[in-house]
Amino acid sequence: MKTKLVKFMFLISCCCLMPTLYAAWTQDGSTATDGNWILRINTSDGVVKILGPNAGSGVLDISTIANDLGCTGVIVGNEAFLGNTNITGLVLPEDLIELCDGAFECCTNLAGEISTTAAFKMSGFNAFDRTAITSAIFPNMTGSVGAWAFYECKQLKTVVFGDGITSFGEKAFFSCSALESVLPNTLQNVTFIGEKVFQYCYSLKSSMFLPNVREVKALAFEGVACEEISMPSCTNMVGGCFYGSKIKKITHSPDVQLNGDVFIGCTELEELVPGKFRNLSVILDGTFKNCNSLKSLDFTGCTFTSVNINSAQYMYEMKYLVLPETLTHMGDWSFERIKNSDVLFRGPKPTIGGGNVFAHNGNNQNLRNNIISLEEHIASWTNANSGVTFTPLANVSDNQKTEDYKYPTTNIGRVIGTVNFGSSTHWLSIFNEIGTIILIK
Repeated sequence: MKTKLVKFMFLISCCCLMPTLYAAWTQDGSTATDGNWILRINTSDGVVKILGPNAGSGVLDISTIANDLGCTGVIVGNEAFLGNTNITGLVLPEDLIELCDGAFECCTNLAGEISTTAAFKMSGFNAFDRTAITSAIFPNMTGSVGAWAFYECKQLKTVVFGDGITSFGEKAFFSCSALESVLPNTLQNVTFIGEKVFQYCYSLKSSMFLPNVREVKALAFEGVACEEISMPSCTNMVGGCFYGSKIKKITHSPDVQLNGDVFIGCTELEELVPGKFRNLSVILDGTFKNCNSLKSLDFTGCTFTSVNINSAQYMYEMKYLVLPETLTHMGDWSFERIKNSDVLFRGPKPTIGGGNVFAHNGNNQNLRNNIISLEEHIASWTNANSGVTFTPLANVSDNQKTEDYKYPTTNIGRVIGTVNFGSSTHWLSIFNEIGTIILIK
């Protein structure tokens, strides 16, 4: 008797530990039930379109609903589960076709992993907005990751997509503060990244390689900490798209347009690749402000005529900066606190827009007073540029030292020689205060 009682209790305990198993989905007119959930549906087109509102609680398992009802796939319609706090888990079907606007928006108790291998589309906005999911695995999803798709999913750590993804909509991962990785690191077919997509994703540290992205909108990567973001085809970056990020290396197209304060506050940015820009027509306020670690910029071939105020402040580590022949005006404070830079002007001396253009740059005595070091630098530069030669002042012929040449005024120090660009000869001088190399006519 004792043995039978023990076996009975064991069976009871096992049943208690087993997950709840629901019956197959059955349909009664415009509703379907599995014994736990009652869903409003429409099957007139041969697919199960889940409407709303819906009743039930716990885990929502719709993995077999299409098969059980004799249909070919599942569409989760507009706001089908909007604000449904009774959902604690979700099992998606492998024949999922589409997630529409607000499908699971504000299901704040929906937690854990969600996944499907279906080649579905996220056609609407706010698909999982403000849920508590921890990972989303959609390797065959196609099209855009909808705007606000994972907005403020504070528990989300990992998302997995495939090459079917073509764009990220506005605020798709806004304030997903626990998000660590978007996998795979290389998404071949993404061409567009919308506004504020990864804004405030402070834990996003894995590098991202997006070879075909053409455009990045404002504040898209604000605050992220990726080691590297590579977008070699990107030709349009809009205001503050990297604002305050901790990214160390960014790859871009040399034809990229910088429409706003694109790199403002990127204090850990060490390298732009190639770091050469050939078609910029304007540099706006704050474009490179506070890029404390950036070491070089080359604007050869660009056509901008002025550098606006605050555009390049606090670039403490800048070593090599080449500005275009077209530059005629330097705005007030534009190069404040650039302490170590060699600035090469390939045209006439620009108009200084105010007394603070090169403010607080300290004394670069080594560059200012050490002509040998200066000549070594110039020799290195001329060797790397075919057809360019440097002649020290002592070797410049008297007939070159004509009255037509007027020595530069305030802020310009001694002339040290000439640089020849084939048929064009320029005098070379340096700034008194900071030792900046200036190429002038």
